[in-house]
Amino acid sequence: MITISEILGQRIKYYRKKKKLSQEKLSELADLHPTYIGQLERGEKNASIESLYKISIGLQVPITQLLEKLDEYNPEGYDVVETTNSTNNNIPLKAYELFSSQPKHRQEILLKIVEFSILM
Repeated sequence: MITISEILGQRIKYYRKKKKLSQEKLSELADLHPTYIGQLERGEKNASIESLYKISIGLQVPITQLLEKLDEYNPEGYDVVETTNSTNNNIPLKAYELFSSQPKHRQEILLKIVEFSILM
């Protein structure tokens, strides 16, 4: 099962690449070590609130965007009350999980398929 740290790392990496930043450049903008950025992106480290804040500033992305919908994951396996906003019922979240779990070349293919389907 994917962990919160891995999901958060994928989001950081997604926004970093979207902004065309290297890990080194993001680390410079966020005043964090480049190795730490890599560890966060791979889900190997848990980010502090302060680090997330610095990263959000470096990426010019609201911190809330990095944390959005993380409460809908249940990495510990605890019972969660089923709501209309749960992961099982949240199609955009499921689509995000599908896309973010794929390598970049597959993400591009999936995006083209979705865009083509919408135009049809």
